[in-house]
This record gives sequence, C-alpha cells and structure tokens, in this order.
Amino acid sequence: MILVTLGPKSDDEDTWQQMAAAGADAFRVPFAKETPAAQFDKCQRIKRCKWTHRQPTVLADLPGGKPRTANVSTISLAAGDKIRLVAGTSASENAPYQIGVSFMPSDWSLNDTLIFGDEELLARIVAEGNCQYECVIEKGGALRQKRGIVNRSRPHSYATITEFEHRIFQDTRSGLVDGYIFSFVDSVGDIMLAREELSLHGWQDRLLIAKVETAQGLANISEILAASDGVLIGLGDLLVEVGFQNFFKTLDGGLLQVKKRLETRKPIIIGTELLEISSVRKTPYRAEIGFVGYVLARGCTGLLLSGETTVGDQPYGAVAWARQLLLGEVLRDTEKL
Repeated sequence: MILVTLGPKSDDEDTWQQMAAAGADAFRVPFAKETPAAQFDKCQRIKRCKWTHRQPTVLADLPGGKPRTANVSTISLAAGDKIRLVAGTSASENAPYQIGVSFMPSDWSLNDTLIFGDEELLARIVAEGNCQYECVIEKGGALRQKRGIVNRSRPHSYATITEFEHRIFQDTRSGLVDGYIFSFVDSVGDIMLAREELSLHGWQDRLLIAKVETAQGLANISEILAASDGVLIGLGDLLVEVGFQNFFKTLDGGLLQVKKRLETRKPIIIGTELLEISSVRKTPYRAEIGFVGYVLARGCTGLLLSGETTVGDQPYGAVAWARQLLLGEVLRDTEKL
C-alpha cells in the first residue's frame, strides 16, 4: 500500500491523477496542518474528480493531543533567543516572541528540554507561571507553522481523541472521508474508544487506522493490529522518545510482532521521510532504499510518503519509486543511483 500525504505541491487534480497512475492507493489528508474547512473542501474535490484510474482511498489524519505551535509564518530563531509559549494563537511573531500552542501541558517544568518539529529547534524552559512557559533557544533554526512539540525531559502520553476530534466527527462533511488515522494509539483501549466515538456519530463503517508512535504502542502493536483496520508506524516521535541508541531495537521488537500476523492482510504502513531526497532529485539515495528494504523485509506492507509529496518537486516520481520498492522492482544498476 502506498499512502500519499497531500500538501501544497499536491493540491491539484492533475497531480492527484498522476500520483494515482503512479501507484498511490490512498491519500492522507492531515487535519493538523490546515483548518477542517479547508481539508473537508479538499476531500470533496477528490470525490468530485473524474478519475482516469481507481480513486485512492481518502484517509483523514487526526492530530490527537500533541501540542503544536500556532504561528502563522516561519520564524527564524537563534541560540540564545527567548520565546514565551502561551495557550491559544500567537500574540507576537516578532521579538520578543510569543508563540501560541494548541494544547498547553500542565506538567512541564523548569529546565525541561522541548523539541520542535523534527528537532529543527531545541529550547529549555527557564520560567513558568499561569500556564505560560518562558524558554531560551538552545539550538536555533526555522520554526515553521504548526510544528509539534515534544518534551524530551519526561515521558509523553497524548490523548488519541480530544475536543478537536469530537468536532470533526460531529461535522456532516465527515461523510466525505473513507477512514480515519488516529494518532498516539498505545493500546487496544484507545482503539475501542475510537470505535465507540465513530459509532456514536454514525461513522462506524469508516476505516480505522491506528498510528503507533511510542515504545508502549509498539509493545502492544499485535493487539492493536487485531483490533483496527491497519497500523501506521510513525518513526519521528518514536525516535524522539527512545533515542538513536534504542531506536532499531525498539522498532525491531514491534516489527517482529507484526510479521507474525501477516495472514491478517491488514496494511502495516511505515513513515515518514523514507525517500525524502526524492523531493529534490529524481532517484533516492541508496541509504534510503536500504532502510525501506529493511522495514519491508521485517513485515511492513505499506509506505507513507509525506514531505516527498507535500513539498517535493515531483510527487508522482516519489510515488513511482515507492511502488517499485514495494513490489521489489528496485534498479539493480547502482551507478544510476
């Protein structure tokens, strides 16, 4: 299965048709990145498209309870800069910076280290009060829009269903999607809660894909797979939680479980940034191909493309490469890579 994320570089019908022709099986619509109205409009456009190939399945990716920044533009921050994190929308995106956060945890504390996005920025909390946190940037970089925040100093456990998800299910436009990807699923209990919520609003016939992003979730992945319609293993948050030293050991433990359940024929998808270099060049690096081969050999049956199709210059080319890898048709002439 090739699951393709839609974004700025893949927001038109021509590109959708090209990606479907190249082998895209499903479109991932990330509700954390744009307003629900904008994403539902995109789902409607997909449904109205006159497909020359089979229409990909439409999956709404729900964000769960992970804190995310609310800045509306990219902010360049250097080591030593100070920022204030506040609940809600951003109040100031010029120095002194005040950055809104969608959900403000109450258990962060002094000297905790915060990771923004895929470790584009690191900040340390130096003061707290009234659910606000003063931070000093320790590793500078660009703070892009709606980036997730992880507290490296303490274990993180995020809710799978929040008030945001409740509002999505109450919206009649949810009928435009074929299924949902639920974030931060750690146990079968999270799946049961999600199914109850879907049934409550009349969406019980929709696909339920469990996004597993923590060590606890990987430890329970066999049971999660049995209770859901498929799993999506999110590498980014897992890597942040367990660190480089324990990453492959933790991942191998989860993949060993799912390999024993291949007879279920449910999709076992892994992402993201698998073929990231294809965003700017025609062929992936051999290291990327090697890692994809590694996860496929251990039982994964699907690949998630994210930046490759949201901001990459040739989204359909990335889809074609993913399809070749999934089918075992990788070019053997390494000189061409």
